[in-house]
Amino acid sequence: MRLSRHSISSADHHRVGRHDSISPPRASRAIARGIPSAQLIEFDEAGHLVFSEERETSLEVVTGFLTAHASGA
Repeated sequence: MRLSRHSISSADHHRVGRHDSISPPRASRAIARGIPSAQLIEFDEAGHLVFSEERETSLEVVTGFLTAHASGA
């Protein structure tokens, strides 16, 4: 299935580790460029497991994103 960039209308959040060799940052940047509402956060000290490698910062970023996009906000 191929999605058009206009078919994604909800808020979109991507996190990627700078040292991720499984899903490299260039791939995440390409995805984010194709989605008008995308927010991409790159973590300088992480690889593929951003949430465990930069736990506190990742939690702050995700919480901020969810708070900003909560229903009724």
